[in-house]
Amino acid sequence: MGKVHRIINVKNITSDMLESIKHTYPYGYDDDDMIKFVNAAGETVSALPIETEDGDYLIKMNVEMINAIDAFLDEGGDDDAQGEELEAEAPDSAAED
Repeated sequence: MGKVHRIINVKNITSDMLESIKHTYPYGYDDDDMIKFVNAAGETVSALPIETEDGDYLIKMNVEMINAIDAFLDEGGDDDAQGEELEAEAPDSAAED
């Protein structure tokens, strides 16, 4: 079976995806790395492209999650507690998957 290609909500990010972000963007990322598109509701969405062993993903981002991922990258992201911290910071009212 081939790789999956999905757009996912940042609240559903996995530890493998976080590691992929760390590997792909070791010095962080900026607006030039983001992909912007208009969703079915007519809203402009910003997404960060990543690749893992099982698929290619566009991670839909919001301001809170961008700040949390930036903190994860700044601190090295080697501690499992960081992933838990990111999950805790993800807003409950995040948009659809």
